Amino acid sequence: MEAKTELVRTFPGELYKERYARTKSTQICMRCGEPVQELDSPSSRLEYHISALCDACREQIIYRCLHGTQELDRS
Repeated sequence: MEAKTELVRTFPGELYKERYARTKSTQICMRCGEPVQELDSPSSRLEYHISALCDACREQIIYRCLHGTQELDRS
């Protein structure tokens, strides 16, 4: 349930359109606020175009929604 709550905080209702447009025009991640640098492949560009999330944040959110755990185990 925490992952879904985080999605609500990441994509707030009232300010969503403004925040989404700002992050995409400056190529920063909507969740962490860091510059997005991995837009070198067509799939990365498409994913960012849809979500405005960097690869790391998108993977964390998807993993947490699917597995209900806090951290993605990369070992």
